[in-house]
Amino acid sequence: MSKHDLQRTLVLIDPDRGVRDALAELLAIEGHEILPAAGVQCAIKHVARAHPHLVLVAASLPAIERQRLALRLKEWATPMIVIGGPPDPASDQPMVPSPIDVTRLIALIGSMLGSQGAT
Repeated sequence: MSKHDLQRTLVLIDPDRGVRDALAELLAIEGHEILPAAGVQCAIKHVARAHPHLVLVAASLPAIERQRLALRLKEWATPMIVIGGPPDPASDQPMVPSPIDVTRLIALIGSMLGSQGAT
């Protein structure tokens, strides 16, 4: 079974188009379907419509927006990973701080999706 047999849908939120596009390309190579979003409103629409397996959100988004998103995702039982920015020990969200270690990010995604089982 190849990694493409277990393709998962991820929403990737980052206001920086260059970062968003680069991460989307890397994650697509890993076999994930990526739904890119520049902000929380677009991401919420993606989640409501596509029911993704996981949401990746840039730490550069305002904390209030990330908190609002986290509450909505909790309602939908959709996990979230914060990417970039400084480590935040006060946060209860899994995080991959800056600079983004892609290997670490892929491993974290794999471990979080593995605990969900195949859908």
